This record gives sequence, C-alpha cells and structure tokens, in this order.
Amino acid sequence: MRSRHVHFLVLVVILASTFILVPPVFAPYRDYQYLMADFMALADSFPTLVTYETIGKTILNKDIIMFKIGNPNGGKVLFDGAMHGIENLGSELLLFYSNWLLTSNDPLAQRMLSGTCTMIIPALNVDRYNRGRTNAHGVDLNRNFATNWEFGGSTNPDSDTYRGPAPLSEPESQTLIRIFQTYKPHFYVNLHMWADPYYAGSSYGNRTYYSDLKNKIDSLSYERGVTPLRGSGQLSGAGFAISDAALAGVTSFLIELAETAVPYTNIRTVLLPRFIPVAAVLSQESESQSSASAFPPWDVNQDGRVDTIDVAIACKAYGSTWGSPYWSPRADVDSNRVVDIADVSLISGHFGETYAHTRIGVSYTSNDQHYSDTTGAVLDQDFRFFRDNNIRLISINVIWAAVEPEIRGMYDSSVISNLKRVLAKAEEYGIKVLFSFHTHFQQQENPYQTPWHLPLYVADPYTGKKITLAIVRSEEMRDAFLDYVQYVVSQVKSSSAIEVWSLLNEPMYWADSGLPSGFSHKQSFQQLMDRGNKLIRSLDSRPVTVKFALPDSPWSNDFDLGTIMQIFDKIIALNVYIDPVTGRDSWGMTLADLNRAISDCVAYSGELWIAEFGKTTLNDESQRIFFRDSALLFQNAGIKTLLAWTWIHVQTGMPDDDRGWSICYDGGEPRPAFLEFKSARLE
Repeated sequence: MRSRHVHFLVLVVILASTFILVPPVFAPYRDYQYLMADFMALADSFPTLVTYETIGKTILNKDIIMFKIGNPNGGKVLFDGAMHGIENLGSELLLFYSNWLLTSNDPLAQRMLSGTCTMIIPALNVDRYNRGRTNAHGVDLNRNFATNWEFGGSTNPDSDTYRGPAPLSEPESQTLIRIFQTYKPHFYVNLHMWADPYYAGSSYGNRTYYSDLKNKIDSLSYERGVTPLRGSGQLSGAGFAISDAALAGVTSFLIELAETAVPYTNIRTVLLPRFIPVAAVLSQESESQSSASAFPPWDVNQDGRVDTIDVAIACKAYGSTWGSPYWSPRADVDSNRVVDIADVSLISGHFGETYAHTRIGVSYTSNDQHYSDTTGAVLDQDFRFFRDNNIRLISINVIWAAVEPEIRGMYDSSVISNLKRVLAKAEEYGIKVLFSFHTHFQQQENPYQTPWHLPLYVADPYTGKKITLAIVRSEEMRDAFLDYVQYVVSQVKSSSAIEVWSLLNEPMYWADSGLPSGFSHKQSFQQLMDRGNKLIRSLDSRPVTVKFALPDSPWSNDFDLGTIMQIFDKIIALNVYIDPVTGRDSWGMTLADLNRAISDCVAYSGELWIAEFGKTTLNDESQRIFFRDSALLFQNAGIKTLLAWTWIHVQTGMPDDDRGWSICYDGGEPRPAFLEFKSARLE
C-alpha cells in the first residue's frame, strides 16, 4: 500500500514536471540555446567571414542576435526565422545554409561569400521559441507591422493571430523595422512553416521584377538539378513584415517551407538544395544593386549622372510620406521619410554631375593591330561612343610584327603614325590609354607561313620554331624585343593620354627538349620583366605592368609573387575569364584565386586591374549577360579598373566565328556587350 502511494506520488511529480512546470514544446526541433550554440561555433571557426551583434531586446529582455556572413561591403540579403515561435524549421534551415556558405567547395557558395553580406536573424521571437506562435505579449508578430495593420489579424487577445494594441507595438517588430532602416538590405526573406510550400513577394513591390526573379530562380534550380520552390505571385499582407519592408524599399519575400515537420536529414538533402537557388539569385541581384547604390543619393535612379530623370522621379513622389501609395525611398534624398522641397533642392544642386564606382574600359582593337583603319569619321564615331558611354580608359594593343615586319631594326613608321593618331584622339576626348605590347605565347607555330605576331627573323634557338618564347630562351631575341619596345616608347611617349605601359601579354612557358641543364623559364622571364621595366622607366616616368593570364600568373605559382611585386610596384594587370555563374575558368582557376590576387596586391600596396574579360559566343544575349555579371562581380570584389575584350570599330569586317569575342549587335551597329550591364539595373 505504501509502495503504491509512493509510486502514485512519483507519477504525479513526473506529470507535473512534464505538463505544468516545463512550458510545452510544440515543434519537433531543439531549443534556442542549442541552435545558437551551433551558430556561435560557426562564428568562432570563421572569424574573418562571420560577425554577430545584438540588434534588439525581446519583451523578456532576451537578446535578438543577427549574424553577418561574407563581404560586409557587398550586396545585403536579410533572412529571418521563427517570427512565429513554433515555426522554427526556418531557423534550422538557416543554420544549414550558413554552414554550406562557409564550408562548401561549390563555386556558387564562394561567389556569394565574396559578393554578398548575408544577414541572418535565426529567431525573431526568442521568448516563445519552440513554445508558441505569438510573442510573450500574445501578439502575432506577423500581424503587428504598420502597413494596413487595421485590416489584418484579430482584435481578440486570445487569438493566435492577435495583431496587438497598435501597429509596431512589440519590441521584436520594432527591431526588424530598425534593421530595414539602418542596414537598408536589398532583399528580405521571411521564413515560415505549417503550410503547403511556396514563396511570394509583396504586393507593394514591382510585379515585373518579381516575375523576372522567379524565372531566374526556376532556371538556376533546373540547372542545379532540383525542383524549384513554387512561386505564388504577391501577397497584400495586412500587418505583414514583407509589406513594411517593401514600402521601405526592400524587395521582400515570404516563404512557407513545409506543411509538416521536416527531419533534419531532409532539411540538408531536400530542403536546402531547393532553397539555395532562391538565396543565390537574390545574392547575385543584390551585388548588382550594391554597385548601383555606390552613387550619391541625389543620383536618384543610380545611373551615374544627375539629370531630368532624377528630377522626374522626385516630382512623381512629391508630397508622399513613408507608407503612402506614391512613396519612393530613393526620392527621399535626405532620408527624413517625406519627399519635399528639400529633396528636389538637393537634386537640383547637383544637376549635371556624373559619378563612377568602377572605371570601365575596353580593348580598342584594329585589323592586325596596324590601326590603319582608324581614320577620320570612324575614329570620331568610336571615341564619341566611348565618351557618351562613360568609357574613360582603352587599351591599345601593339604587335611586334606590325612595327618590325621582317628585318631587325627596320621599323614601319606608318604604324607609329597610326598609333599617334589614335593617341591624339584619346587626348581630345579625355580618354586614358593602357599601352600594351601585345605578345602572343603559344607552343605551336601559327598555321600561316609567317606568324602574324612575330617578325620573320625571330626563331627559338632550341626548337627552330617561330614562337614568342624565343625572347626568354635567346639573349639575341630578348635584345631584339627590347630594342623594339624602346623604339615604340620613344616615339609615342609624348602623348599625355598614356596612363600605363604593359610590357608583355600573358607570359607563359612549357618544357621542350634540348634546353640547357638548369635553364629556368621563370627566372628568365622575370629577368626580362625587370630589364623591360627599367628600360621603359628610363624613357618615361609612368607605371609599367604585365598583363598576366590568371592561370599563368603568380597566383598559379608560375612566377614568384614577391619578385613580380618588387618589379612592378604600382599596378598588376590580369586577364580573367572566370565564368561569373560557375566561379571557375576553363583552366581550373576560381574566384578564390582572384580574391587571393586582390588581397596580395593590397598587401604590397599595389593595385589590381582586370585587363581583359569576355566570352566566346555568337549569342548576343548570352554575351550581354556574361559581360554584365562579370563586370558586377569584379566591381563587388573591389576592383576599380576593368577592361572588356574587345571593341572592333564599325568599319572593320570580321568573320562570324570571330564576332563572338568582341561585339554585340544592336540595331545593326556593333557595340561592346559589357556596356549593357548598366541598363540591366532595375529601379
């Protein structure tokens, strides 16, 4: 009897502790402290890539934490989880996503890390995490935001959709609004669960833009072999967070992740792969918008110039306040949440000014680099185009055989005259020039009887081939090359348009039989570079560089970084053909290699230029997108100067199979496709 009484008391204690003393747990996921321990572990493991801060306090005075992952100066994408405390699948997904970003070898993850600041609030409703839908005041946070608050949620405090006593009455919703206003993310993603999976934008956002984003998400999903999340248009969302975000100028999405609980294994293997394309597209778009927002606020449409379009946008929004139908956050130049005479005055005061975040250039190419076809109206047409499209830098590529065709020391003065004519036009239009001695290193001889890039007398002493590598294998050929360089520099150095000299283009080497024992291509090349640099600097004070191909550079270990930086102490140029989507080029170089090059140049107090980038394709749209995305990728990596390969002027004929390298046709006229990236920015 006594034993049964004791057992009964024990049972009561167990039941009490289970159902009364401990708050009930409604969701099948771990508690908040264990989730945050894993987030903190990531921050400890990647201190240069992850930071975190307390952004607000809950009703019960608990910290609301936000993590920032990746490039703090990149595009900003904000994610939050557990706005409803029992909808914490999103919190767990965000942990898996963060881990993928930081540890994956996927080039897409590497690109997102380098170009985006991913902002993650693991849980907004910390007080009731795993405990209930509403916050500690019983308020449904996603019915507490200001937009149409009076038409959403319930007025009953006992309801799970109780909207609260007033708009933004809760500290958690106030915290999120402060993040919108302070950090101004380009995108906001609000994660939920317990409904059929879909994602939707805000009805206060641009419908065409949402449709474009959905198409991009679908395309990337199929490309990665996963079924896309279902896009479901736009939500009006009375009292919703995404509505307030949209009216604050933040493109926003609500995602319902699953109608039932998802096992941890399936979060990683099923849900995460479907989520990544959404995050990746928003990341890439944020990079574009981050570049666009580099201009001052009175350049309202962020196109690099203050003009009548900026005035028109402000006039259309004139008199509007935050939350009103005609509100435009960009027209609120002074950020006081009303578009008024002060905003118009700021725009007018800077009217006519132009700006640039990155200097955009192009390789100006002629048939066989003789520049005999760059005359008269053609030359004027090209340079007007450059000026009107804000191109302030071109490269001129000089070929050895064009200047010295057959006999050593017999130079063609007509080519020099052509070059001087182009340089004079550059001076006239205020355009700077990268003057490049365009070498072409290849293992096999040109299929034509005479290689187009070498004088007739040049030959490799060990193989007998007419190859450019002869200039590092033969002292005689090296001296001949430097004599040619000296002649050209002495003839054109009076031009004020020249900004930088480039001694070599894409130096590379390979093993051949018959080379002397102990011969080092690397050392021989570096000796040539040192001599060439000193030679040019003895004639002219402007910087000298070499255009390395990234796969044959100090960052592929083909040359000694310290030696190269000592020789060329101001500027290093790279030809980079990394695909901005895959983050990799045809030779296996990745964005990580490019980022290493950028860091090394900064460490040596130098500057990295992208001297060539482009794509071989006859599809103009594909080429346009490639140039746009590449240019934005380089901009967001912090590169201040980049030149696209290549511009062929309008009267130069090219066979179709060559056209893909150089131009994009627009209304019958050729134009460099890379310029299109400017017009691709969405307002």
